[in-house]
Amino acid sequence: MGKTQTKKNSERRVAIIFHHYPPRNDRIACAAGLDSFESIKLLIDEMKQKGYEIEKTFENGDALAKEVLNRMTCDQRFLLPEQMAERTEAKAGEKDYKPWHDALPKGIKEKMTSDWGKIPGELFVHDKEMLFAGFLNGNVFISVQPPRGYLENIEKAYHDMYLSPPHHYLAQYRYIKNIFKADAVIHVGKHGSLEWLPGKALGLSESCHPDLSIMDLPNIYPYIINDPGEGTQAKRRSYCCIIDHLTPVFTNADLYEELSKLENLLKEYQDANNEDPGKIDVLKSMIWEAVTETDLDKDLELDEQTVMNQFEEFLEKLHSYLSELSDTMIGDGLHIMGQAPKNERMVEFLVQLTRVPNGNIPSLRESIVKAMGYDYDQLLAKRGQIVSENQKQTGGDVIKKAHQTALNIVSDLMKKDLQKISVSEIITSQLDQSSDDIKTVLRYITDILMPKINQTTQEISSSFDALSGEFVKPGPSGAPTRGQADILPTGRNFYSVDPNKIPSQGAWEVGVRLGDALIERYLSETGNYPESIGIIVYGTATMRSKGDDIAEILYLLGVKPVWHKSNGTVLGLEIIPADELKRPRLDVVPRISGFSEILFLYW
Repeated sequence: MGKTQTKKNSERRVAIIFHHYPPRNDRIACAAGLDSFESIKLLIDEMKQKGYEIEKTFENGDALAKEVLNRMTCDQRFLLPEQMAERTEAKAGEKDYKPWHDALPKGIKEKMTSDWGKIPGELFVHDKEMLFAGFLNGNVFISVQPPRGYLENIEKAYHDMYLSPPHHYLAQYRYIKNIFKADAVIHVGKHGSLEWLPGKALGLSESCHPDLSIMDLPNIYPYIINDPGEGTQAKRRSYCCIIDHLTPVFTNADLYEELSKLENLLKEYQDANNEDPGKIDVLKSMIWEAVTETDLDKDLELDEQTVMNQFEEFLEKLHSYLSELSDTMIGDGLHIMGQAPKNERMVEFLVQLTRVPNGNIPSLRESIVKAMGYDYDQLLAKRGQIVSENQKQTGGDVIKKAHQTALNIVSDLMKKDLQKISVSEIITSQLDQSSDDIKTVLRYITDILMPKINQTTQEISSSFDALSGEFVKPGPSGAPTRGQADILPTGRNFYSVDPNKIPSQGAWEVGVRLGDALIERYLSETGNYPESIGIIVYGTATMRSKGDDIAEILYLLGVKPVWHKSNGTVLGLEIIPADELKRPRLDVVPRISGFSEILFLYW
């Protein structure tokens, strides 16, 4: 980075590499949760403004995508080698790639020759020249990561720790370093194949393929904030500086098409039950037909005879299932680097970020439910049951109403001038009463969350800090919507997790709920407690949630972490008293992934 720091922007040369898996044109720029083309379009615009040598800017991300597709890509299905040679500006002749290959360690050369034949191999070779995807745009080389192998076997090759990458793979990175003479590389979004190449898990040597590929090229890696596990892999094995970016906006899945029609049939049945019993038999048949058309009978493990004999119980189960589906949190679109959500999307995002408690900040949804006179846990347990006789509302109906109320309150919060109207007035306009808990959440939104989200512009500015060889601030990582909104803002070089704080106190609450749900389901299906429970522990999931899975294991065993009062460090475990646990202590057999073992060595 020292050489980069002393260069003017007009002199800096940057390689931008899009990922694609599998190596087909329709998968170029397939980063998780990121609109890669639109993000890089904005980055190129900013480069131009900052004095980088840029010959061409693009109207939008689609225009950039078309430019990439009009050049050579790594999809071999549609172009002959001579056509690829005509489309690319990036090539290496025998005088270039042979010395590159000769300089590799002896064992590496022998293995690559065994796997792929003599250099240059057969992949993207024409007239003894190796061809590389992409195009030059001034001092920027916009490219696509070379494929891990042939398209026919790409699933096998991608994470194969014994199959060496093709000659073409290492050669492209050497082209970037030695011919294009890049000062830095930007790998766009989670995730590529570089950090998964054969070699040691950490502490790489000159015989590890990630090290052989990236060499000493500064590696800048925009990466989604909610995957610290694989991001840590990228740091350890490709030496990258991560620039974390926001997740897409999250929203409720809701119901659509056939499922929405089914929900309407349930409402019609409920009305007929009260006002027009003559329709009941017809509606029963229509509901069952709709269930089978959507394969929900398979999901719920139901048959027609059982359903018709116990129709009211079936309706309760079906309503609960549809409510849970509708209430599931899903991503809505893709994030664009440097851009915070706006208007309705910001409202939706804020509601989802406060859906569960954030430390000592209560859940907005649960606070609204409490103000409505209900217990949230009971509503979850009774999604399909009537909980309000006056309004004939199920638990799921009340939860849905609470969610809409949350959207209305946050929307009003963003529209109103808080100098002229109080937070209490906003709350009472929706609930006919105020609530201290809701006030606390709304102040958290206005004073902390919104300013942090509006700092999303740092994703672009931090990228330029990295390109200039300057310090990029570190920051925490995880899933912001899992009670960790405090990890924002993005645009930082995220670190993964402090293993001494696993599980967190928030994760413990989730783990208890998970454990109770597991036990309740097993009891309902078998009438007995399980003798032994197997749980798979993945490092990425543990890091993302700050230990939901570990908390569940401990709770099932009947023990509880003891946390340091001020810093949240887990000091040890204590036995949950039998009169508090109110069930047997259960045996658990964890299946711990290799990545988890590396991350949490104290296990």
